[in-house]
Amino acid sequence: MKKLFAMLLAGAFVAAGAIGCGPAESTAPAPKVTDKTPPKVTDKTPPADAPKPITGKVTKSEGGKITVEGKEYDISTAKVMIDTKEAKAADIKADGTATITFDKDSKVTAVDVKTAASPPPPAPTEVKGKVTKSAEGKITVEGKEYDASTAKVTIDGKDGKAADIKADSTATITLDKDGKVTAVDVKAGTPPPPPPPPAPTEVKGKVTKSADGKITVEGKEYDVSKAKVTIDTKDGKAEDIKADSTATITLDKDGKATAVDVKTK
Repeated sequence: MKKLFAMLLAGAFVAAGAIGCGPAESTAPAPKVTDKTPPKVTDKTPPADAPKPITGKVTKSEGGKITVEGKEYDISTAKVMIDTKEAKAADIKADGTATITFDKDSKVTAVDVKTAASPPPPAPTEVKGKVTKSAEGKITVEGKEYDASTAKVTIDGKDGKAADIKADSTATITLDKDGKVTAVDVKAGTPPPPPPPPAPTEVKGKVTKSADGKITVEGKEYDVSKAKVTIDTKDGKAEDIKADSTATITLDKDGKATAVDVKTK
């Protein structure tokens, strides 16, 4: 019993000493204090998708705006392409087909237009006309030059060569789909007609009418007001010429009467 008491007394003494001395100073480094402020949460919501492009017929184009599928779009700041070439909004015409591209705010960023141009007419397969020039295997017909050097040439139904084609002949040119001459059918030009006979220098006949310095002979009226008039070998005047007399009218190269010789008997 005494032994147990002594042990308890010793333990109490040690505890009292510990209380009196206080805590021992620690030599270990202080722990690092980290910033425990909650991190900023970024918005990871994906951006709204841009509207899909639309394609339709342009029914109106005015003032930097076009109407497609019944809706008007402002394209004044958009990139415009017409038939693969850069253009301006003002160049867009109605009846073209436009593909409109938007950004995420539904603003028009680009317009690609295909015009409704009609296809070119097919190349002619035959040309007919007068040959105005022929040289070095080439002929000019209707103002256009054609290379006939490798074509089959027929002249007045007989085989010929391009060099045989003469100006003033008539040629029918056959062309392939690429506009190349494949055949030339030529009708040789006829010799030019003889020049018309010179205007008559003298007219003789019965005077059927005479008035106002003009007389009618052989059904044609002549102005003799300024011509030299002789009546029965005597000088006279145009007004002295009577119907039923016989007149010989001398004409110059322009058909103008220069003299009238009248026989009254």
